[in-house]
Amino acid sequence: MFFIPCSSPTKPVVRREAPRALLRPQRRRSLLLACGVALSAFSAHAAELVGFGVDQNGVISQRPTGTDFVAAIARGFNGYALRSNGTVVAWGANYAGQVSGAPSGTGFVAIAAGAEFALALRADGRIVAWGSNSAGQISSAPSELGFVAIAAGGEHAYALRSDGSIAAWGADWANQVSAAPTTTGFTTISAGDGHGVALRADGSIAAWGWNHARQVSDRPRSAGFVALACGLNHSYALRVDGTIAAWGGNGLLQVSNTPTEAGFRAIGAGSFHGHAIRADGSLAAWGEASAGAVLGLPTGAGFVQVSAGRDFGLALRGLTGDECTSAIPLQLGANGPFDTAVATSSREPFACETPKGGDLWFSYTPSSCAALRFETCTPALQLDTVLEIFEGSCAQLALLVCDDDGCGSGSRATVPLAAPGVSYLVRVAGKSFGAGTFELVVSELAGVGEITTTPTGCGGLGLQVASGAPRLGSSIGFELTSSSGFASLFLGFAPLALPLCASCTLGTTLDIVLSGLALPPLAIPCDPLLVGGRIYVQGIDLGSLGGCAAPLPLRLSDTLRVTIG
Repeated sequence: MFFIPCSSPTKPVVRREAPRALLRPQRRRSLLLACGVALSAFSAHAAELVGFGVDQNGVISQRPTGTDFVAAIARGFNGYALRSNGTVVAWGANYAGQVSGAPSGTGFVAIAAGAEFALALRADGRIVAWGSNSAGQISSAPSELGFVAIAAGGEHAYALRSDGSIAAWGADWANQVSAAPTTTGFTTISAGDGHGVALRADGSIAAWGWNHARQVSDRPRSAGFVALACGLNHSYALRVDGTIAAWGGNGLLQVSNTPTEAGFRAIGAGSFHGHAIRADGSLAAWGEASAGAVLGLPTGAGFVQVSAGRDFGLALRGLTGDECTSAIPLQLGANGPFDTAVATSSREPFACETPKGGDLWFSYTPSSCAALRFETCTPALQLDTVLEIFEGSCAQLALLVCDDDGCGSGSRATVPLAAPGVSYLVRVAGKSFGAGTFELVVSELAGVGEITTTPTGCGGLGLQVASGAPRLGSSIGFELTSSSGFASLFLGFAPLALPLCASCTLGTTLDIVLSGLALPPLAIPCDPLLVGGRIYVQGIDLGSLGGCAAPLPLRLSDTLRVTIG
């Protein structure tokens, strides 16, 4: 899970004055600072970088282009991003070396940003720091290896070791460093302007440092939280059900206006506001209504991360198909070809294999009640695929089937009976490293059913199918022909062979008797228990000549045996 950092202006000039009660104790200058949050587990998918809000120092117009970003941070007058190949990009103001000091090379797995400095975490757990060293936040960064997460606050920073212990360094004017917990077992860290929060393995919250707005003492005391984010003097925590807890400073309603609904999958905090991502990938914002990061919030779905300072923000929008929420719609028949060159791997493991390549997501809504088959078994296949089919939503996926090598190196998976109008999600991944192309073929394998005729008729009375077919999800109707008397139709659940006279035989039990020449179409439910079921249909024409003469003149039709497919 990722946690969204936030920011505010980093120069020693406050462009929009905050309420005095919200400002931290003055040390040498007036700064309006915001939180820094760990990005130890960035977006699961490569995405494009979207900027919004006020474009100062080119934070929006000069943002890098591409579709391979996995993390982004908006902080003060700077933007920072991490590409899928592990390179760090920095842009915007450079008066403290925020841009020119950014590390080169690949192999970085996380980024975090403070007021005028930033951190990057290498794959070996080593921390690289650059920018302002006003409180030793650069020079005092730990040199050991093995860190797994980082967070940056105003002028201080935290790093999480593999055993869950916390390293803290930099400014300590509110004990935000010296009061950091000394125990192990923490899984997530986040930093505000002068306070820190951490999440234990059981989902309970620890908080320390600056408490002027009760951002420490009012933390929730329950467990079961899965994510944290903190603003200048307030914090948020995300529960398993996607509801958000908020506490601390509320001068601009950044706490009291927090959404109350469930289903959010990520949270973030700005200077005096908050952000969250809904299950469909759309964004929510609240708090300081005049802030650019709130006013300019992007619309639409498919977002996988958002980071906002006070006047601008950055959001990652997943590529079409690279995220469940942006699944590619499929049509009946062949679709594609599709290329996994820019695809990255979802967090959810595959059930039948552990693919090493990236995956793409698709959606399909069948139009009939039928077996539903997806396969990559075409000449366009250029990689070994793994395929899964789900029902439900992206927030609550229910696995139906997983297939690895259903057709050589390709995949073929079938839902035995799919309901019309119900959407299904499909995920296809490359089994090995490297990219390749594939087509995805969709087939609706509707049952055909069967109708057979038993010669029980007499006098030339005809019975035929008027409409439909005997298969699930369809309907079927019958009608009599050549009637000259009082016509009725018999429906039975068992066959008979009961002679009524020398030439006429009753061929079905009389479970249902309907008068008239035609039987209106009977709907056949989309229920797999009905497959193979049988009904028997026969017509009778009372008062007509040519069949039995006594005790009443009548004619009978042949008997149709209808088997549902």
